Amino acid sequence: MRWSVLVVLALLMLAIYGCEQEAAESPSVQAPPVAEEKETIPTIRLAIVPTSVDEGSSISITWQIASESSLTATHTAVYYDNESHPGVFSTDIGPAASGYTGLTKDFAAVESQVPGEFTAALDVPEGAENVYLRAHAIISGKNYWTDESVVNAKKMAEQPVQPEQPQTKEFAISADEIRFDPAEITVKNGDNVRITFNFNDANIYKGGLDIRSDYFNVEYRKSDTVKSKTVEFTASESFTYTGYWPASGIRKASGQVVVE
Repeated sequence: MRWSVLVVLALLMLAIYGCEQEAAESPSVQAPPVAEEKETIPTIRLAIVPTSVDEGSSISITWQIASESSLTATHTAVYYDNESHPGVFSTDIGPAASGYTGLTKDFAAVESQVPGEFTAALDVPEGAENVYLRAHAIISGKNYWTDESVVNAKKMAEQPVQPEQPQTKEFAISADEIRFDPAEITVKNGDNVRITFNFNDANIYKGGLDIRSDYFNVEYRKSDTVKSKTVEFTASESFTYTGYWPASGIRKASGQVVVE
């Protein structure tokens, strides 16, 4: 009986020892590692920037914001100035610290989906020789800037001043031996003057009528088919013109040109 109990105890101990050995030799099963969520870092770049523009005109700027996942930009714009603000702008530099004095307002006060492309126009300041600019965006509270770009502002070619063309004053004067009607005309200094004398044969000597002055001379003959003569000159000073019998010194009526 005692031997039977001893055998049972020995077998029980062997069984316990075997289980412990099997547990020690069995590899432990570990839970798979939890993958860390990777932060999405957007990038911003200037896509279309003209190299030069006329002073005082408007230019169009295009910039792009890239991202591996969908994000929201609470603000994006082009900042510009006629002075350079060089260097690399980190995410903690906001617009107020950038030094730029102007910005495009198209997307400045609205939320925009990223990735995306944006285009806005800016007016080149008068007198600026160059326009320095960067695109900027605020995403998840951080500032993202492009490198600075420069646009040359070309001065508009000055248009040559065209000399003022002299004004042409035209007059029609009835002429014969007795009178010139009107007897006096008034023009301005530098005016181009055109006078047409219309001859009244009823009061003209049979030979005709000559009109003489320092500015023009007219010879009219009653036999002429056309009963008028036209003279043209540039007014510089007042003068008198006088009618004469042809080929003689016999004076007839006189008229005057007054230059103011």
